[in-house]
Amino acid sequence: SFDNCAIDFMEVRKMTNTCSQTNTNWGPDVKFCCEEVGETIMVAFRVTDVYGNSNTCMVEVTVQDKLPPYTAFCPADVTIDCDVDYSDLTIFGSPTFIDNCTNTSIDSTTNPIIDNCGRGTIVRTWTFEDLNNGFKASCEQTITIENTFPFVAGDINWPADYNTTGCNTELDPDDLPSGSNYPVISDDKCSLAAATHSDQVFSFSDGACMKILRTWTVIDWCTYDPITGTGLYTDLQVIKLNNLVAPTFTSTCQDTTICHYNNSCLGSATLSVTATDDCSAANELMY
Repeated sequence: SFDNCAIDFMEVRKMTNTCSQTNTNWGPDVKFCCEEVGETIMVAFRVTDVYGNSNTCMVEVTVQDKLPPYTAFCPADVTIDCDVDYSDLTIFGSPTFIDNCTNTSIDSTTNPIIDNCGRGTIVRTWTFEDLNNGFKASCEQTITIENTFPFVAGDINWPADYNTTGCNTELDPDDLPSGSNYPVISDDKCSLAAATHSDQVFSFSDGACMKILRTWTVIDWCTYDPITGTGLYTDLQVIKLNNLVAPTFTSTCQDTTICHYNNSCLGSATLSVTATDDCSAANELMY
């Protein structure tokens, strides 16, 4: 502005106002706020000379949000054990976004890649969008899941040797008492351990009616290496079956006199008895 004499002062005001921190009074400047983004505000300028003469003009101001949001804090990448319950991912932190206006939205996505042994990664992505102009800011956190305490031999409690008496020949693991039937495996969700067995059966061995050499094999498929043998464990269990009950005669033993009439003092005699046994059949008894 100019004047033929001298300008005393200039001032400005908004004709309408929706901002809580400003007004429509004349002053040296006007302020606009986020509530007016997208609106066109009529602004009046007034200039006054040293003699009190003034003139005004009107200007339309379109309010725009030029500043995108930005990330003030993003949770750091972390490494956890596969036995940790990560169902609640909020325990690993959340980001902080800052924007000059509050007309914003936040979206989050999770991309888990986890194998059957509980190992893998979880990538968390947050996207913060300024709804006034579509500007976006992103933040990403990677959670690495490892097996820091792998399955070892000490996690197996092998079945104890077993001795029994009687006629029972049912010596499968399901028929044996606890402690002698199956290995007790202390595994977790970081391991895939399974047990199998194979038997060698011997009759009348080491004073027992039956002796079984049962070889147990436990494989943890999460650590198993067929080349080095890592993750494979074996143990030998000895099972013996003893029969301590002797056969019982069911007939009497009678004295018998045999007469013969030759000079050789040789002759034959037929003797017979019967017996029974708690385990062996009659045709299996030897007299």
